[in-house]
Amino acid sequence: MQQALTTNSVSDAQRKAMVPVMMPQKTYADRPLIRRLQNEDIEKQALATAEATVEARQNQPVMSALASHIRSAFTAAVSARQTVTERMLKCLRQREGVYEADVKALIEQQGGTELYMMITDVKCRALESWLKDIMLPSGERPYAIDPTPVPDIPPQMLNKARIAFMRDFVTRIALQAGVMPEQVTPQMIDPDELREAGEAFRGELLVKIVERARKDAKDLEDNVDDELREGGWYDALSDLIEDFSTYPTAFAEGPVYRKRKSMEWVPVQNSAMSTLTVVDKIVKEYDRLDAFDVYPAPGAKTIQDGDLCVRKRFSRRDLEALKGVDGYDEPTINEVLKRY
Repeated sequence: MQQALTTNSVSDAQRKAMVPVMMPQKTYADRPLIRRLQNEDIEKQALATAEATVEARQNQPVMSALASHIRSAFTAAVSARQTVTERMLKCLRQREGVYEADVKALIEQQGGTELYMMITDVKCRALESWLKDIMLPSGERPYAIDPTPVPDIPPQMLNKARIAFMRDFVTRIALQAGVMPEQVTPQMIDPDELREAGEAFRGELLVKIVERARKDAKDLEDNVDDELREGGWYDALSDLIEDFSTYPTAFAEGPVYRKRKSMEWVPVQNSAMSTLTVVDKIVKEYDRLDAFDVYPAPGAKTIQDGDLCVRKRFSRRDLEALKGVDGYDEPTINEVLKRY
């Protein structure tokens, strides 16, 4: 009995010796090769990496040269437009009924009234009404798409028409002669009859082509009107008319591509049904530009003469709408949204 107890005691000791000893947990100070970072440190590193990437892209020779050209062109345009800016401000004050500083001082010196008769505003509103009646008629479109009197026929369509005409003409000759179409010989065809049939066929073909061209032009006009309405072109044109009635010039731009939420019918897989879903879509939009934000090149008579600088102001929503649009750098937009 004592020997058995001794054996059991040795076995327990051996089993205990086989169990690994659990050491006290070490701190990060005791492990110099392990780096400890907080969430804030990781976010700062990610932000620094993104900023370095954007800065490297912006410091490329092509980007630096482009930025330098834009700055020099804008500086020259701003200096050249000073006299025009003063004239535009004078037009704005005159329409809003604000006297010029020298005129107001002269009126006060003579003890006159500061009442403004607003004659300029009345005339500007009349001009707006006339222009809108012409360019934005109620219930009508200010444009029309009409085909040419003699539309061009594609060569492929013309060859098919010739083949179809000769097949019908040969079939008719075969019926008159009581033979098969492939048995018709050139001697059986009267040149005068062929010429008359060709002229008649040409007239019928031209009528059908003109009808098809008119239908295509009408469909194209409907598509253009739908695109302009969805893009806000009519609203931009109305604002343009108001600027033109006030200032010596007016500006609008478009199409401007932006990403918007839109409703589309999406087919359901393995089904003939479709569901109405909200999707991100690149759309064309039209905007009125503030005349004070447009700076033509010195000596330019039209926007095609030299550089044209436009100063724009973007909100966070505007920048979000430019993501994924060709011509805009999405990483740079993300960096701007983070910084500001």
